[in-house]
Amino acid sequence: SKNKRTDRSVLCCLRKTESGKSWPRLTKDKAKLNWLSVDFNNWKDWEDDSDEELSSFDRFSEMMNNMGGDDDLPEVDGAEDESADSDDE
Repeated sequence: SKNKRTDRSVLCCLRKTESGKSWPRLTKDKAKLNWLSVDFNNWKDWEDDSDEELSSFDRFSEMMNNMGGDDDLPEVDGAEDESADSDDE
């Protein structure tokens, strides 16, 4: 399992120790935790696991290091304009 913490979230990538068994939930408690969610865009079904997919899982930290960077964003005109708004007075 691997994880990445940012200012707004914690992303955990979990790998099962026993293949073939499905998890009924992510926590021991049966209660719904509003702050916990599954990213189904990155979901890997245990029935479809292959060695090729597992090797891409090992590049998880490289992928996470590339996320969140704003170095390539274009400049926005007036984004840093420090003039006072009329409703601030």
